[in-house]
Amino acid sequence: MLQNVNDIVKRVGALLDDPANTRYDAPYLIPHIDQHFDEMDVELEKLGMQYIQHIAIVPIAGNVTDLTYLLADGQALATMKVPTRLDWKQNGLPDTSYLRSSYVDELDDVGPNSVGALQWTFQQGGIFITPSTTALVLRIYFDAVSTDLYDTSQNVIRGTAHILALRVATFVAASNNGMGTLQARLEKKSAKAWNDFASVVNMKNQAKQRGPRPMHRRYFPTGMPQQSSQQ
Repeated sequence: MLQNVNDIVKRVGALLDDPANTRYDAPYLIPHIDQHFDEMDVELEKLGMQYIQHIAIVPIAGNVTDLTYLLADGQALATMKVPTRLDWKQNGLPDTSYLRSSYVDELDDVGPNSVGALQWTFQQGGIFITPSTTALVLRIYFDAVSTDLYDTSQNVIRGTAHILALRVATFVAASNNGMGTLQARLEKKSAKAWNDFASVVNMKNQAKQRGPRPMHRRYFPTGMPQQSSQQ
């Protein structure tokens, strides 16, 4: 079962003996949840966890080349960590008209009548494309970081809700002189929960390495596309 931010708020309240969240309410807890979730996001990446791939459908006007504006809060790529693929079609055409854009390290110059996002690159955290004289619809595949935790309906990464709640509760307890022995007890539970979770992830990663390698093709944001195939 997926948990959202409201569930984390309730869990933290229960851990701090405040199940109704009368003292530790959502406006107080959410900034701390956001902070600890970002820290956990880095730890998850170090464990080798794969991010869920998202697909954004974005209409753009003609001659637009810089897509960094899509990284702003509330925009289609606000949670993007790494783009993996970009397709394009002319505005108004059916979805069967999408063509794949070529990833390059540096965009080529194109003619004044060029049509389509023929090439794309990922530089300084943003996506750039070759200009098109016509309006386009882009289909952007990307790996996402955490969702916007200030939206309490947003889900957190599966299997991490109890860890996140324990970490936030431990922090709150530490900020209140330990709340007796509560901080020490929460720290112990938090460490065990993370170690157990990391062990499960490592076991799954090892199982994937032992299994057959599926055929797939994926475009990466640096260098040429890489291909692996089952031997």
